[in-house]
Amino acid sequence: MGLAPQRQVTIFTCGANETHTNQPQSTVGLNGNNIFSVASALQAASPSVIPMVSIGDVDVGTAPGAARPANVGSGEDIVGLFNSAASRAGGLLSRTGDAQLYKAHFDAFTQLNRASDRSTTKGAYTTASGAAGFLGTNLADKLQIVQADLDRYGVNGNTRGNVADIARAFIVSVKAFKMGLTNSVVMPAMRDDPHGAFNGDVNTVPASMKLVFDAFMKDLQDNTDDNTMKSLADDTVITVHGDTTKDPTDRNNWPDGTPGNTNVVYVYSAGHLKSGWHGGVMRNGTARGFDAAAKDAPYNSNETAKLATASIAYAIAKRDERAIATFANGIGISGIFGRPKDI
Repeated sequence: MGLAPQRQVTIFTCGANETHTNQPQSTVGLNGNNIFSVASALQAASPSVIPMVSIGDVDVGTAPGAARPANVGSGEDIVGLFNSAASRAGGLLSRTGDAQLYKAHFDAFTQLNRASDRSTTKGAYTTASGAAGFLGTNLADKLQIVQADLDRYGVNGNTRGNVADIARAFIVSVKAFKMGLTNSVVMPAMRDDPHGAFNGDVNTVPASMKLVFDAFMKDLQDNTDDNTMKSLADDTVITVHGDTTKDPTDRNNWPDGTPGNTNVVYVYSAGHLKSGWHGGVMRNGTARGFDAAAKDAPYNSNETAKLATASIAYAIAKRDERAIATFANGIGISGIFGRPKDI
């Protein structure tokens, strides 16, 4: 599906080639912090039951104020995180009346606590109140992947396993985002080594991936956040980081090496960043970078990566440069890589 011009992706040629590394680091660092954990810290004011979920062996690093992730083995396993034992048949809150009474009692005790409305504790109490409500609701059924989901994402018996894994993680993530159960999902993807892609895979895998990403974007557009009542597409930032882009100038056995030892990060910013490509690889096999003013510059893996991750933080913070100041450490994004905040 097509995205509006202001919603097109932003691409940063940044970081370094880290071929065959499952947890590449050169494109996720921001002044000593990991951008996945920075995202969690920036979203701390948005209460959720489990702030961050990680899938498989992904490394989310650390950042001040970030939550530690709940780790699961696959996208489908996210469902189990919200499968309340108390709400199941025979459980303490299996009867609707009991569950509602428990939630009402919890909220009453919260209101009697003077600290519950303070700015420093309000978020935690709001999260706890939501969790108390969810405790009496078995959300597993609402998060479960059904055949209609798989059909919508084009997943069938012919879909490659690693593509189907992405689809399943996307399906559950949208449902969890909608209900405010989590703010962030960090997942691995593909984990293959397609040297022969141009000898056959190019005819099938990209088309499957397009179906998956198109369905994901449509789900984000068609679903609203139950808490904010905004379209998920307006509040979701998607980033893609990898070990290597392989050599874009050589399709024969698609070598792992990249011109200038470059890497790339793709960002769907929900319109908060300017669309386009910063830096790049030229037809003659040379690499070009960019500077803090978004102008062409000699390639510098560390500096380009910091500018890219600061831009991602800016998008997550919805154009609030003050919110990212602790992490950006003087890097300016507004009006350069990012669209200015609406006055």
